[in-house]
Amino acid sequence: TVTYKADTQKATVTYIDDTTNTTLRSDSLEGDSKADSKYNTKSSIQDYESKGYEFVSDSTNGQDVVFDTDSNNDQSYFVHLKHGTEPNQDTTTVKETIHYNYADGSKAAEDHSDSVTLSRTGTKDKVTGNTAWNAWSTGKISSVTSPTIPGYTADKKEIGAKFVNGPHDEFVETVTYKADTQKATVTYIDDTDNKTTLKSDSLEGDSNADSKYNTKSSIDDYKSKGYELVKDDTNGADVVFDHDSTKDQSYEVHLKHGTESKQD
Repeated sequence: TVTYKADTQKATVTYIDDTTNTTLRSDSLEGDSKADSKYNTKSSIQDYESKGYEFVSDSTNGQDVVFDTDSNNDQSYFVHLKHGTEPNQDTTTVKETIHYNYADGSKAAEDHSDSVTLSRTGTKDKVTGNTAWNAWSTGKISSVTSPTIPGYTADKKEIGAKFVNGPHDEFVETVTYKADTQKATVTYIDDTDNKTTLKSDSLEGDSNADSKYNTKSSIDDYKSKGYELVKDDTNGADVVFDHDSTKDQSYEVHLKHGTESKQD
């Protein structure tokens, strides 16, 4: 009786990443000729798919590897996979804030706010998590005309438009308003002497500023000279400049000659 013992056969199953053209791993198998190795690729492929891979091909056809009878040549099988992908999208918002201040830093007008939202698309690699992005969309923040504030001049008549093509820090602009120079006159009139002008004081200062001028001392001086007060347009208060640069302010103080009874 002659007894034949099965030869030992070898096989390898190699998993290949087609996207990077690299070997993920290689499983070595060993067993008797014609024996079922009890090895198949199903669980390994599922594991790779759970990590973002997509199946391409499997030379085992998903069947258990069965050893052949050729001891001179090891069996080789290949499982090809590639990186799965999915679309990705991103947005960014670029803001602009414009402050309107007086020269002393106080607020002259409400802030102006604007923004533009840009977007981009890309392809995400489900294995690496990296995204290959396309270019950002472009956008424009429109120009803004500085508001008109009577009696004040803005150092910037307009904040220009801004064209953006990607993420950017917030644009912050400040428009400063400087007070215009205003003029006023206070005229003292003698009503008794055919409305003769006694004197006229010229004042000059910033819009809305207190001139620190009032008529009290002048009226007292005229009273000491025998005049009586008839009317004072300033009502005895300090002259405060308005904000109308197109027209000078004008005030009148009317006086008359004082009289007294006399007997001879």
